[in-house]
Amino acid sequence: MMLDAVEQAVIATDPQGQILHWNRFAERLYGWTAAQVTGKNIADVLLDPSQRDEGRAVLAAVSRRERGPGEWVLRRRDGSAVPVNASSTCILDDDGEVIGIVGVSWDITEKKRIEAELREKREQLQALSGRLLEAQETERRALARELHDDFGQTLTAIRLNLESARRGVTDDAAQHLAVGVALVDQAIEQVRSLALHLRPAMLDDLGLVAALRWLLKRQSHCAGFVARLSAGRFDARLPAAVETCVFRLAQEALTNVVRHACAKNVKLELSAGEDHVRIVVRDDGKGFDVAAARHRAERGSTLGLVSMQERVALIGGRLEIRSISNAGTTVDARVPLCAARVA
Repeated sequence: MMLDAVEQAVIATDPQGQILHWNRFAERLYGWTAAQVTGKNIADVLLDPSQRDEGRAVLAAVSRRERGPGEWVLRRRDGSAVPVNASSTCILDDDGEVIGIVGVSWDITEKKRIEAELREKREQLQALSGRLLEAQETERRALARELHDDFGQTLTAIRLNLESARRGVTDDAAQHLAVGVALVDQAIEQVRSLALHLRPAMLDDLGLVAALRWLLKRQSHCAGFVARLSAGRFDARLPAAVETCVFRLAQEALTNVVRHACAKNVKLELSAGEDHVRIVVRDDGKGFDVAAARHRAERGSTLGLVSMQERVALIGGRLEIRSISNAGTTVDARVPLCAARVA
């Protein structure tokens, strides 16, 4: 018979699931011969008892042409499980009534194995990326503290010594020392700015809202836009991973505003739901093509969008970026409160 030459399991049943035909590939795949199963209900043959009610419901839906069978884990004669993908076709009489169903199924064990391996590798990569980000934040915190406490104090001591020396020398020497004091003042300010950029102490000491207020004020001073912060009430500190993720998202979004948007107004909104924190950064700048920017990011041309997307994905959140030419950009992210993978 032609169906016996098909390299897939072909099973024909009546609308109630009674087996009428069972080809040779079905014999090899499931272990029963056609003689052993003909006349039996397909759900009783291929499904565990716990699955049979669901299987009969699916068969009824297939006979009504409401759905297809899809992926199933079926039972072989020896009791072992086999994952399959299945499709079906209804056989109709002259009046259009269903008089039979032909199902075709094929083994997807190898596909499932590959999917499981890919899922495991993806989880390993996500865990590694999370640890790298955590190590990066730890290093940023340490560097910021060292710059502020050690290097900053050393520069301050040098400045005090220069000031002291200037009071006891001639006018020409004092003028040179004054230049030195000014240079040290400049270096102190640069060190302070670098330390704050690496990891503002207020994020750890005062929390997310205070750190966002400082960040927004600093960036608005650099770019000259009008800044507004709208923050809901937080009765307790958020998890460190959540605060870090939200702060870095806001930092990257505001950096993009400063560099590219030419915005006049920027609003940052922070709110908390039952199980998440939402951060929204809106500007009225010139906007950009989000799809094109994502394409450039995939090729490594820009890291801003990639950085935001990776941070949100690693912590199990969602990020949406909307932008309209000459009408501004909105960065909208939801970060779950249970997140604890990126500190």
